[in-house]
Amino acid sequence: MTANDQDRSPGSRRAQTDQAAAGSWPRPLEGVRIIDFSQLLPGPYCTHLLTEMGAETIKVEPPAGDPLRKINPAKFDFYNRGKRSVCIDAKKQGASEFLLRLIADADVLIEGFRPGVMQSLGLGFEAARACNPHLIYASITGYGQDGPYARRPGHDVNFVAAAGYFADALDINNTALQRPRLRISDICAAMSTAFTVAALLRIPRPMRSATRLDASMFDTLAHLMLPPILGMTAETADDPTLRRDVLADVAIYDTADGRAISIGTLEDKFWAALVAALRDRFPRIANPAWTRRAGRTDDKRRVAALLREIVGSMTLAEIEQCLSTDEICWTPVVRGTELLRDPQLLARGLLAESANGRQPSSWVALDGCRAPAGEPAPALGEHSREIRAAYRSEDRSNRT
Repeated sequence: MTANDQDRSPGSRRAQTDQAAAGSWPRPLEGVRIIDFSQLLPGPYCTHLLTEMGAETIKVEPPAGDPLRKINPAKFDFYNRGKRSVCIDAKKQGASEFLLRLIADADVLIEGFRPGVMQSLGLGFEAARACNPHLIYASITGYGQDGPYARRPGHDVNFVAAAGYFADALDINNTALQRPRLRISDICAAMSTAFTVAALLRIPRPMRSATRLDASMFDTLAHLMLPPILGMTAETADDPTLRRDVLADVAIYDTADGRAISIGTLEDKFWAALVAALRDRFPRIANPAWTRRAGRTDDKRRVAALLREIVGSMTLAEIEQCLSTDEICWTPVVRGTELLRDPQLLARGLLAESANGRQPSSWVALDGCRAPAGEPAPALGEHSREIRAAYRSEDRSNRT
């Protein structure tokens, strides 16, 4: 192989550049192998992001399979598309020997069990490091590997509550405790772990020492919640609406026909555009004291009361007609399946056709291209036979 050929090998920078120039999705992690022991959302979404960037992911499942297969098949298909599935009862005698051979040939291991479970299976960090001194060993748990909560069970709703999410309020009209619409701690932990793994993979394999990555849903969300909480006073902790960044004109308002809109006129120029659109019908909104940000913040309760009155007197269709200019920061609150017909979503190519029907495409475009939907999620144990055959011999040579 010549130096030029080597430069064009899969995953090389030259190969990625050539792919992008040709109008195809680059695969910067091509050649990276991941062993994924995780289930449900955090670990599978983490490995989905890495798989989408070209990594090969082997999903290790128990005989009953990942529970998400039954809980929400559509989500399972999305988080696990393009992966290979091997089904094995890790508790059975001899299972750990086979799994350690898989681990020995991998770049990354992802697991999401409570602390101590992988060790009990003979697959803990020390055992994995002994057979693969270059491994990135990532654990995504609820509360981390140590601390008083480490062995507590939990799910996203618990981690969100424990990490201070509900200590903060950003909407003057809605300070009630409401669960986020997304499993936000799961997703944040998945994304931060994927980012860290990708960064560690920048270290050439022969130069990389085995690394233990200790991520948790609690840690990731607490990290995001600490800045606003550290800025609280006794007064604003008791009533978050007193904070300077809780604004009347950056909030959700209900319409007359049971819908809702978001208003986000943080800057004065956008407030001026809103006033211009509404002043003929609602002259009180043209209050000169509210022209500047500081005036609207100081008088936020009166601003909020007037916006509730204005929006609450109009249907969504009337508001859309009134606020038709592109210079106003507002949007309707999308509900149900409306997003699937949204012209911006369709124009951006955020839906992709796959063997399992429409699925989300990649969340980012590279040189105008999005990742193809690729292969569908595997059936339980679909690749067990070929993977077992490939790793049957204990003398299999590992990558250096």
